[in-house]
Amino acid sequence: MKIKESLFTWLSHRYEVVIRDEENFEEKRSFSYSHTKALVIVVPVLVLVFALGFWLAPGQSGKAVQSSQELQIKKQLLSLTNTVDSLIEVTNQYERYYQNFKKAIEGDVKDLRADTTKISKNQIAQTDTIQDYISQADLNLRKEYESMNISLKEPKSTSTDVTLQSISFFPPIKGTITERFDAKNKHFGIDLVAKANEPIKAAADGTVIFASWTEDTGNVIAIQHQGDMVTLYKHNAALFKKVGDFVKAGDVIAIIGNTGRLSSGPHLHFELWYKGNAINPEKFVSF
Repeated sequence: MKIKESLFTWLSHRYEVVIRDEENFEEKRSFSYSHTKALVIVVPVLVLVFALGFWLAPGQSGKAVQSSQELQIKKQLLSLTNTVDSLIEVTNQYERYYQNFKKAIEGDVKDLRADTTKISKNQIAQTDTIQDYISQADLNLRKEYESMNISLKEPKSTSTDVTLQSISFFPPIKGTITERFDAKNKHFGIDLVAKANEPIKAAADGTVIFASWTEDTGNVIAIQHQGDMVTLYKHNAALFKKVGDFVKAGDVIAIIGNTGRLSSGPHLHFELWYKGNAINPEKFVSF
């Protein structure tokens, strides 16, 4: 109790400080003082000085932490820059691929690759047959698509039959075949007749890469499948899918129709292409 009373007395005891003239002892100024007031003023000042000293003069460990954080930020910025550049390049490749394919579908074509069901890469490279269906731009876009490495995995075997036979094809429509595949006469698919308003279905899983109107073949839809395979469905009355849509085998994609200058009546013209070459659909699809 005495200690507490003594501490309280020491803190609360008031003093008077008087300032006098040294020559005549005239009082110039006076003010009261206590230890409590002194602590209230001195303690915040000391804390402020200590904080400023710590902030303005960090130790070596603080510098190391700051340097490490800056390095991490720079690495993240570099990684994000590379990612953005890669996305821009992929986007440009997709755009070139789509534009080239669109030209091929719409008839801006001169060259044709000969049909075959078993063809090696060397034979494909040596094929120079000139036809009227697929342009060199189409051939180039297919090579570009392969180099992008974005298609689904294909079997290790390079044989056309083995690759296509590994896919379970869904018949796009049940009907009567009125005209068969004939590469020599430039008929690169089959024509099927069915009842009016019959739905047309995707032959296999894939992504729609073309869905538009062409003067010769009317409403056309094209689907990119695994293993660099493309199926085309022509002369449709209406299209139910758009570019970029993913479809599964059996999904309804269009309605049978009679559109386009080359159509001679309501039917579906169905084509199957593999690595830039027309394939006879009857060898792989049960109609």
